[in-house]
Amino acid sequence: MVAPAFSPIGWHPKGVIHGVLYRLSASDFDRLDIWQGVRIDGGGSSFQSPVDVIDEQGRLIDALIYRKAVDGAPAPPSHDFLRHLVAGATARDLSPAYIAALAAIPSR
Repeated sequence: MVAPAFSPIGWHPKGVIHGVLYRLSASDFDRLDIWQGVRIDGGGSSFQSPVDVIDEQGRLIDALIYRKAVDGAPAPPSHDFLRHLVAGATARDLSPAYIAALAAIPSR
């Protein structure tokens, strides 16, 4: 991830989020927290938020996502960031329809 603009994850009763889950070590989380602007005192630009994920086999998995501390107007991703997302989705063999929709997102 290399751009300051990210899409918010919202809840929708029939919503689906395509992606990949990673198991991170504590030191990996520490490094990612620094990159995301997480601060222990809660004054950072982002924070970790627990979510329930249901995988393709229907298993419930506890996970963490990063959320922005202050939501602003949605901003399009940078060209580089979007290319990175499309390449990752392709490498992880995500749905071709999802990859096409991702590639069609306007970027800056």
